[in-house]
Amino acid sequence: MLKIVLKYNFFLLFKFLYIFADNSAPRTNRMRKKIFFSFCIATLVFQLTNSQASFSNEIGAYAGPVALYSDYGQRQNFDTNIGNVGFTIGLTHYMNFSYTNGYNIYSPLNYVKDHFKIRNEISYTKVNLQHFGDFVAPDRTSLFAQQLRGMRGESSIFSLGSSVEFYPLSIKNFESNGYKISPHIGAGIHYSFYTPRAFSTLGVLGDPAVTPEKFQGAFTNESGSAISLVGSIGGRYKISPLEDLLLQAKWQFFFSDFVDGLSPDENRFPENRANDWLFSIQIGYIFYLEK
Repeated sequence: MLKIVLKYNFFLLFKFLYIFADNSAPRTNRMRKKIFFSFCIATLVFQLTNSQASFSNEIGAYAGPVALYSDYGQRQNFDTNIGNVGFTIGLTHYMNFSYTNGYNIYSPLNYVKDHFKIRNEISYTKVNLQHFGDFVAPDRTSLFAQQLRGMRGESSIFSLGSSVEFYPLSIKNFESNGYKISPHIGAGIHYSFYTPRAFSTLGVLGDPAVTPEKFQGAFTNESGSAISLVGSIGGRYKISPLEDLLLQAKWQFFFSDFVDGLSPDENRFPENRANDWLFSIQIGYIFYLEK
């Protein structure tokens, strides 16, 4: 039975790598890929939580800068990348299986217990937004450029969810001070609630004299929710037997294009075809409740 389960997990992993190799697929296909990825993560979480009767607990907190990549600004533009930024804070809980009862070095599940954790998380993110790039350069004097320069936005995002984290080095060795640094990568699923606010310094957004054509009828200030996929890479630094410092980069991809409050017609404006996503750098503290 164990061999069947492991083979099934490897099949899901290779299938995931294959379907995500093509980034040029239409949005419908990209959505299907994200759904499949969500299923893979949910399957792994289910197997980890059901393979053990108990686990040890870790709690933590983090904060850091965040950038929202959305319909504000210009793609692959430095000013956009550093301009549409904000902050994120969060609380985390880790399920650690390496010290559970029944730990057996001869068990095939030993590797899973000693190299995987489940991370449960709630976070709050706030980002301020405006248009940057060539279309709003000072030498642009058209009505369209003036309208873009006048647009402003902000988005508040509350997310909660779980991730599976993989640690290449032994969790037990790191926690017994075998080494000071433990790198990891992670992936998971979150459910996010967002509240956008789009407005203009020139007047009421929605007025044709104020609003660029591409955003007429394509903005909202209504709250919404969406599933999001999360990926992370980082590491821990051991400062005491029961305390770690955390540094990681995190990506969050939303199943929605309205997180920023804007969603132009992707057929008419293909430069705005992608859904919104976040990138953040997080610094945190983790405390072990027991070992």
